[in-house]
Amino acid sequence: MTETFFRTLKHKLAVSFLAVRFVSAINRVYLIWVFLKELINALKVLPYMYLLKKAVSGLEEPSGFRAYIFPVFYILSIIFILEWTSNLLDKIIVKSKLKLDFLIKEQIIEKTDALDYFVLSTKEYFVLQSKAMEGYGQGAVEKNVHLFFSLISNLILLSGIGVVILSLGPALLLPICMTIAVRILSEFFDRKAGYIRRTEMSEVNRKSNYLHKICEDIRFAKEIRIFHLENKFDAKLREISREKVNIWKRYMGIFRYSSATYVIADIILQLVIYLILAYRVLVLRTIQVSDFVFFFSAYQQMQNVMGNLASGVMNIFLNADYLDDFMSYWYFKPLEAAREGDDELKYSEDDDIVIEFKNVSFRYPNTDFDALSDINIKLKKGNTYLIVGKNGAGKSTFIKLLCRLYSPTMGTITLNGKNILEYDRNAYLSLLSVLFQDYKFLNLTVADNISSLEEAFDKDIFHRVVTDVGIEEKIQALPNKEYTIYGKEFDKNGVRFSGGELQKMMIAKTLYKQSPLKIFDEPTAGLDAVAEYNIYERMRQVSEKGILIYITHRLSTGVNSDNILVFSQGKIIEKGGHSQLMDQKGEYASLFEAQAALYAGGDSNGHF
Repeated sequence: MTETFFRTLKHKLAVSFLAVRFVSAINRVYLIWVFLKELINALKVLPYMYLLKKAVSGLEEPSGFRAYIFPVFYILSIIFILEWTSNLLDKIIVKSKLKLDFLIKEQIIEKTDALDYFVLSTKEYFVLQSKAMEGYGQGAVEKNVHLFFSLISNLILLSGIGVVILSLGPALLLPICMTIAVRILSEFFDRKAGYIRRTEMSEVNRKSNYLHKICEDIRFAKEIRIFHLENKFDAKLREISREKVNIWKRYMGIFRYSSATYVIADIILQLVIYLILAYRVLVLRTIQVSDFVFFFSAYQQMQNVMGNLASGVMNIFLNADYLDDFMSYWYFKPLEAAREGDDELKYSEDDDIVIEFKNVSFRYPNTDFDALSDINIKLKKGNTYLIVGKNGAGKSTFIKLLCRLYSPTMGTITLNGKNILEYDRNAYLSLLSVLFQDYKFLNLTVADNISSLEEAFDKDIFHRVVTDVGIEEKIQALPNKEYTIYGKEFDKNGVRFSGGELQKMMIAKTLYKQSPLKIFDEPTAGLDAVAEYNIYERMRQVSEKGILIYITHRLSTGVNSDNILVFSQGKIIEKGGHSQLMDQKGEYASLFEAQAALYAGGDSNGHF
């Protein structure tokens, strides 16, 4: 057990040192300020000790008020300078911490962007990231820096006070060491119980925060009222509150006993030291009253320092649990990293584009079946491809592979004969403009959303695309037109759009990017059949010089399409034009006729 403890302690101290190096690489100045702050905090007790000695010594042997006040004033000046410097460093550290926090979060964003989407979608990575962000949110990185330098500063102070104490004999260190041993044990059980409690509480807090977020979010307000969910959510929150109380009760006994043990040991130590020093003054007469005050103060400070060291080591030990989670995330490298090419890719409107799937199969992480199986298809410039099929047929997975969010489990995807993984990723993605099913409209201006924060905002392209999708009048009626903020999170005067309006905005965003390959995954689910048909036809016209891929469940959209791909169970089971597929009486015809029957007055020619 002892061997295991020391091995664990060694690992956690190594993690602590690694984290200090990590901060040093990002913002070394922050470390310098923290070290100076902790060093001053530790050493500023020394002038207080000498102040008491000088004050009492001057009263024991009076030599005039001026001679008495000068050394006292001198020491007080040193104390003032140290306290002022400490307060100044507090303000500097706060500013430097903001910069450190910004730089770390900036690198977290870069790290996330650099990882393969396949890795981001795994449960293992999600758990790793969640634990890391929990640790970072607990301030594990910042705490570690302060604890690390506090430990070093207290060791420096301890060496100085130890020399003073030893002048009276090493035997006097025994009661202090005994008290420190008690404190280490009480701190260990106290902190360990606290960590376990916080770990258990974090899971309960996640549930509580989620429910509170739902209850406070206007997006859920309609469902809560219509389905009378208020009382049900209240009941769940009361249940969670009871869980929190039970967790607190379970660990309060440990906290009470550990605190009481340390307090009793501290009182006994104070009494023993007081009696020993009083005996030397009154009986042995080996020290004076001023020495009594000085040595008693030194004992108290040594006890505090050793207690701080014990507490600091335990805090480092326990903070390392959070810190380890963060550092594991920071230095995480997937076993199967995405293949990143660096070949240049230049494109002009006159260049040809042929994208080919060759025997492509794909399997999601932690599954035992292929989401796509043996896909073979060529996508050529100047064509429009309508992709249809039931839910779970593999349509969206097909798009994710095309966008290099995933890499094929088997087979290859080529662009003009070269594997797309060999191209520089950003260069390849510049050819694509995609609207996914789970689109997100940001709390920015309409112009920023549609232009994707493009610095050289092109008003002509903007007005053309919003006109194409039929949202121009809506934008012009807004308070600040295209510069109106969407949402009220950052601007109380921000506006909200209906589901159909949002979809039109997102379609305009996809069209705004001047890319030859445009992909729309269920872009008009919130629109009626006529509106979808009109937008689809308009998209076909503006994409004549590129490739248009359009996924939809509403089959009436593609009655004029010559390239319909029918997906089923991860395979392309049919392909061809509308009339051709209807004549085949296969999956497409069956789906089309089933939808047509749902529309009053519908017929099999798609007029519904």
